[in-house]
Amino acid sequence: MKTNPYNLFFRQVPSVYMDRSRQTEVVLNAFLNGSPESHAYIFTGVHGSGKTVMLTAVEKDISSNHGWKSVDVDPSGNIISGIVEKLLSDEGLLQVLKETKVNLSLFGIGVSVGGEKSEKSPEIQLETILQGMKKKGQKLLITIDDVAATKEMKFFASRFQNYIRHDLPVYLLMTGLSQNIQNLQDENNLTFLYRCPKIMMTPLNVTAMADQYQQEFNLEREDARNMARMTRGYSFAFQVLGHYTWENNGNYQKALPQTKIYLAEMAYDKIWSELSNKDKEIMMAICNIADKNNGKAKVQVVREKISESGNTFNQYRRRLITAGLLDGSEHGWVYITLPFFEQYVLETYGE
Repeated sequence: MKTNPYNLFFRQVPSVYMDRSRQTEVVLNAFLNGSPESHAYIFTGVHGSGKTVMLTAVEKDISSNHGWKSVDVDPSGNIISGIVEKLLSDEGLLQVLKETKVNLSLFGIGVSVGGEKSEKSPEIQLETILQGMKKKGQKLLITIDDVAATKEMKFFASRFQNYIRHDLPVYLLMTGLSQNIQNLQDENNLTFLYRCPKIMMTPLNVTAMADQYQQEFNLEREDARNMARMTRGYSFAFQVLGHYTWENNGNYQKALPQTKIYLAEMAYDKIWSELSNKDKEIMMAICNIADKNNGKAKVQVVREKISESGNTFNQYRRRLITAGLLDGSEHGWVYITLPFFEQYVLETYGE
């Protein structure tokens, strides 16, 4: 019996994966080019927007190319030590270091003259490894999921900046929420992060989602389109609605109550808790209006509702757009990007 192909969990590559080729090609073309414009990219967006899945897909593609090695590290620990430890467990890389005459005692491997180890700091070890890789024409891709402005991340970013300045073959892919990325790049000595391209997770293509739903559930085209539109292109919603439609034998209308509950508990509660009080006030006003207008709200009406000046409102509007909660591409309007979010806000936090 075929198992449910849709994934309810974050940070796992689902069986049914919606390709984001236009965005992934940007990174692939840059890194696989002989002289990339940037050695680092950041994927950003709300919880459940597909950042981790995209990171995994790009890492898999790049590491399959000859001469590339990749390591994924935990941002909560000693990042550079973690990178070095993983690299030194690679027998192929150890052979490269031997061929380039790197003294392995620098890594605590073997002993130096006199029988004493001369192990160096992880920062020097990584720089030495990169120098050896450069001599053999190899490149290193580092991936870090869900970064934040921690002491460990700030230290790593400063060292990465130094490796790039010395023309070492190291590349970086990160994911993170917009506010965490902003906090990290506010560090005075991490100027390269301001120049680092940020790729915002855009909505999934409606036609592609409808194609997948139609094929999986043998739906009429209009029903498949309705399913796809309900998700508003939100990657997590595409998986959740698909999962519960599968559990309800292809009946997506029956799947809607379960879908809304799961989105609320697994994503929206977290998203709402991370907003400032002023952000919540503005989102509440927008939700009140958008709930009666298919997710859209006129900016002028929102401003009048909260009695806020244009400059102040625009500041928060921009922040909510950057966070991935609003779409402001249509002049004079804002559009809530997350499906059923206005109902969630009004029913959970409305008066």
